[in-house]
Amino acid sequence: MMWKHLIPVLALSACGATSIPVDETFTASRRAALGNEFKSHSTLVRSFATGEDGKRVEVEGAVCSASNALIRVKNVTTPALVKTPMYLQAERFPKKGKPPALNWRCSYQGKVVTLTTEAASGRGHAVTQGVSTYNASTGTYSQPTSVVLTGRLSSTLPWGYPNVEVEF
Repeated sequence: MMWKHLIPVLALSACGATSIPVDETFTASRRAALGNEFKSHSTLVRSFATGEDGKRVEVEGAVCSASNALIRVKNVTTPALVKTPMYLQAERFPKKGKPPALNWRCSYQGKVVTLTTEAASGRGHAVTQGVSTYNASTGTYSQPTSVVLTGRLSSTLPWGYPNVEVEF
């Protein structure tokens, strides 16, 4: 009987599934309204670093804040879920109802990473954009840039902010 519950755990361990469970959910505070807010949308915020073996590993404890003219997210600790508004998309709204980009600033063990996420219409999008990093212990800056967009854009689905993966 015990093996029935232990086998899935062992299988996940063998596959290298090491996602840290998300314990906290935060709600972004509203600074202003566009008038096309629909309902809330959850954005997953995770942080990653290079392990001693040179592989990418998820780390917990990065502190992130984000803001734009409409919303503010203050001092969330990764991994976390952040509830942000979802925005209706239609021709009758300025810019089809698309909200402004959300500017993130995250810090972890003396390193600071800034990145920007654009709202996307549709589900299943993974967006990573330009990142600048400052390492306080070495006094160095780096600025790798990558853009990955998967999924299909729709002209009718609501706008929502994508999940965030911060690389340290």
